[in-house]
Amino acid sequence: MQTNQTVVIWLGKSGLLVALAAGIGWTWGQLQTLRAEVIEQRQRLEEAPREAAKVAMLKNELAKRQFDVERITAFLVERNELADAVGEIEAAAERAGVEVTVPGVAEREIFDEDGNVVEPSGPILEVELDVVALGPPRALLAFLHSIEHTQRLTYLASWRLDATERAARGQQTEESAEPRGVLTVDYVVAVRR
Repeated sequence: MQTNQTVVIWLGKSGLLVALAAGIGWTWGQLQTLRAEVIEQRQRLEEAPREAAKVAMLKNELAKRQFDVERITAFLVERNELADAVGEIEAAAERAGVEVTVPGVAEREIFDEDGNVVEPSGPILEVELDVVALGPPRALLAFLHSIEHTQRLTYLASWRLDATERAARGQQTEESAEPRGVLTVDYVVAVRR
């Protein structure tokens, strides 16, 4: 009997040792998991100042780019402001002392290397204004300089000044003995879609 009791005690102690070993193993695993989490948290804390500096730098860069975008946008013409752009051309003509007309306004077509029309993409499209001005050649050049240097995103696709004697005689009015010329300009304005 005593042997049975010894076996039971021995089995009880063995079971207790197995449970204790399993508990120690489980606790050891939990400690390793916690240790890994602590190491990860420590790394995050060490990286936090660098990340904060990166975020601050990106915010500063974004603010600077936003300022650049706003500056460029100020040079664009809205679709509903095309009449204002024509008004600016007419005001420049008045200052230069020339007569001006804008007989054509059309979206500028873009062609690929095969000569096919390419659909415009992006936030900006180009609108071409056909400008015809009459007046003395010097005044026409002053007018051309004036519209070329407006506070808008524009360029001159082409221009032609005809101030030959024949053109001057054909454009000369009875009240003015001063020779006159004809200036034709393909004036391209960047318009926001």
